[in-house]
Amino acid sequence: MEIRPTVYLYCDQVTPRVTYTFQFIFEDVLQLSWQILDTLADLPTNGVLINYSSRKQFGGIYIEPNGLLSEHEIKNEALESIREVLNQIKSGQFDVDIFSFIFFSITRYEEYLIKERDNLGRFLYRNSILNDAKLGLHPFVDLTLRWLCQKMHESYPHIQVPCNMQYNFVSTVDVDQPWQYAHKGINNFLGILRDIISIKFREIGSRLNSILKPETDTFNQFDRIATIHKQYGIDKPIYFFLLGFRRNKLDRNHKPSNKKLIKLIQSLSVHHTIGLHPSYRSNKKTKFLQKEKAALEKILQVNAIYSRQHFILLDLPKTYRTLNEIGIKHDFSMGYPDCVGYRAGTGYNFFWYDLKNEQKTDLIIHPFTVMDVTLQKYMGLKPNEAIDFYYELVKTARQTGTPMTIIWHNNSLSDAGDWKGWDKVYSYLLKISK
Repeated sequence: MEIRPTVYLYCDQVTPRVTYTFQFIFEDVLQLSWQILDTLADLPTNGVLINYSSRKQFGGIYIEPNGLLSEHEIKNEALESIREVLNQIKSGQFDVDIFSFIFFSITRYEEYLIKERDNLGRFLYRNSILNDAKLGLHPFVDLTLRWLCQKMHESYPHIQVPCNMQYNFVSTVDVDQPWQYAHKGINNFLGILRDIISIKFREIGSRLNSILKPETDTFNQFDRIATIHKQYGIDKPIYFFLLGFRRNKLDRNHKPSNKKLIKLIQSLSVHHTIGLHPSYRSNKKTKFLQKEKAALEKILQVNAIYSRQHFILLDLPKTYRTLNEIGIKHDFSMGYPDCVGYRAGTGYNFFWYDLKNEQKTDLIIHPFTVMDVTLQKYMGLKPNEAIDFYYELVKTARQTGTPMTIIWHNNSLSDAGDWKGWDKVYSYLLKISK
């Protein structure tokens, strides 16, 4: 009969940071029983001891604390101490304070200290200390957890310590505009006038064709997406719809009251999870976000609990605190717009920890690894190059046992404009990812 091991953790000081980090590691990812000890007396024979204290002589797997998890404030000094840990991990030395490193990574500690942002207000990969260590493309937190599994196995060979880390794949689709020209009412009339003035006769033809035959609109790729998923046996994607109430340069969606849009969302919701794609404007004012969430709930007739920020605009802690307060339970914005890889160092879901309030919240963060816009716009890859690059990412994720989530857009399959030649990339990615 197999004896299920329990991981016993001994530490000098139990803080909310310590509890949060251990729960993520041993409960959420490794799926092991765990317990924090007050004393080392009478340790059960089927237990794995991890000694995270200043008392190295107590034995067990010893991890020396650097002090980050015993603190109750955000300090600039943490950047340098974690940078040192990163350099050691980069060289293959994992016997450092991996717990502080993991906490630093999944709380996005550095984003509270590093103030540089792009013109849209986003924290970019190039500003991360992970960029310095060249680790951004790798699930470095998951690599650390893989090492910890191996260390427990080596230190306690008589105890079967399972490593429950496992690769899986999730596809998500952002719908900024379900149709390029169809169902836009007076905006199409104004568009035709602009095209005539600009002598864009090809645009006029495409616009008129979409108006007369909406099913041929180049952004209308929903049936095709369903076909591709069925072909490769991949679970149906999660859709995120942009429902801003005022069109502008960055939020160019159909109105939430558009009857054709409502019908589309309702039809997709029968077999898909539908989430909110909060407008760029909603990040500035909570009332806009609340109004958009209410619009989606009116369409679906259920609570809207899934979201992903438009343009991957995260302003910590404001964005996540607002989402948590209005009832969003799952957010899929944790990734970089300018680089593929692992913004929080992991492909596993985790609860958001509010650093300024020093508390774990109920908001679950779903990291993503790859976005189509990143491959095409920021990295400048051609379709075949993107497929080859993506193949290496999947290979790493499989070897590490890391979940992988991608972001695609319906218009990326249009084979038009900037996405000319990209229409088959999504198919290849799903085929590779299976």
